[in-house]
Amino acid sequence: MIVKKIFTISCMHQYFNNGQCSDLQIEPPASCNILMKRFKLQYKQDDVSTYSMYFIQPGNVKIPLPSMLSFYIFISNDAFFRYTQTPLIKTNSANNDDGPANNIFLFSSTNPAAGAASFKAEKNSKPSPFLYQNRKLFGIINIIPPPEFCIYTLTLQSIAQKWRYYIVAYKSIENVQVKDSSLLENAADKITFKNIAVNAADKTYTSIKTLFPDAGVFVNESQNEIPLAQKPGKKIQLWNATDKNNNLLLMDNLPLPSVQDSGQKIIYLRNTS
Repeated sequence: MIVKKIFTISCMHQYFNNGQCSDLQIEPPASCNILMKRFKLQYKQDDVSTYSMYFIQPGNVKIPLPSMLSFYIFISNDAFFRYTQTPLIKTNSANNDDGPANNIFLFSSTNPAAGAASFKAEKNSKPSPFLYQNRKLFGIINIIPPPEFCIYTLTLQSIAQKWRYYIVAYKSIENVQVKDSSLLENAADKITFKNIAVNAADKTYTSIKTLFPDAGVFVNESQNEIPLAQKPGKKIQLWNATDKNNNLLLMDNLPLPSVQDSGQKIIYLRNTS
């Protein structure tokens, strides 16, 4: 008996520090399990984001591979859509007009090159809920088994948003500055913050001023949008910039925005009541 690995599916996500997406599960549905049994295939999960398909060849008998294998992608974390950017749709589908509640993503494998391939995405109608037992279905993967071993990589991107800090300060502070002091090899990766003017349309600012009418409220926002990350790995400082010739460090490590707070943090420098 000869056991041969014919392909691997790897699910990568920008949100996770190690790149491996642990919030999705890729599983063969019943129809794929029938094909696997018929064609002597075995599916195995290698780690949190990697899955492999093996071909079991009995002796010297050659068994052809199926023309197509399909896999379901299930969501295992309810926060997944809060940090995941909608996949880029590269093709149009005749089944994408049923509305978002009835659609999923169909990821079809591209032609392998040098043992690697990716996926092209399109919208597709959801299969019957009875086929996936009402689990949270993100999409379907279709793979044409390759003649030689291939690694298929599904790559997902994080939602990017601007970071905004609301600084609630006592009146002796007339200006503040938020700075990225992270030690980075590439200076271009540093976040630049700027003071922005806000008005009554900003509900967060209005709520703070209602609670602390006599306090100073400063708003610093990142110049660019920052991709959401599980652990951003940034060191953000708060400086008293009232005297531009003699800035004083107020806080060495500001809390970092996360997927739970839409990129916003409120910082209270002291009891402002």
